[in-house]
Amino acid sequence: MKRVHSTAMVIGIAAVLSFVLGFGLQVACAASASDMKAKQIVVEAKKIKNENPRFKIKLWTEDNKSKYSEGQTITFKFSSNRDCYVTLLDIGTDGAVYKIFPNKWHASGKIEKDKVYEIPPKDGEFTFKIKGPQGMEYVKAIATLDPLKSVPEATAKTAQDFPMIEDADVVMKNIKVEVDKKDSSTWAESLISFNIVTAPKAEKE
Repeated sequence: MKRVHSTAMVIGIAAVLSFVLGFGLQVACAASASDMKAKQIVVEAKKIKNENPRFKIKLWTEDNKSKYSEGQTITFKFSSNRDCYVTLLDIGTDGAVYKIFPNKWHASGKIEKDKVYEIPPKDGEFTFKIKGPQGMEYVKAIATLDPLKSVPEATAKTAQDFPMIEDADVVMKNIKVEVDKKDSSTWAESLISFNIVTAPKAEKE
């Protein structure tokens, strides 16, 4: 009886270890898949490049930091030296892509020359908080003289202020196809990135 009990305990411990190790492997695989997805989308975003623009779209964070901790707030600013239509796509570290401009506060996406715009807007009554996970987050700006047609609402989950783009890598490819057909004088682009790190223990508390 004693020996059987001991064997049962060994089997039980082995089962627990197997579950823990298996769960850890699943988490690691999921994280790896998200990271690969994000990297692929960034690759496609970087292909949207205009080497000879006739105007500029400038994009930056309010405090121009290159690193943010999870939980910190962030504000994006942008402007152009020409009246144009702007699309801003946030590429999260987990591979999720959100259309943050145009939005419900500025539905047309058209901006005025030399005017600085903010996201969140000052009258938005909310803040952006860094979500994570750790890694590099990117924001892609595409400015065109006519509204961009490659990010239709039909491809986005719209039950939120900033819809998440489905099949974002495909959407990025479609944007590239669209802008490549345009004269280089009619569009411009910009890409910024910042590193997301785990918040120090004092900040978490």
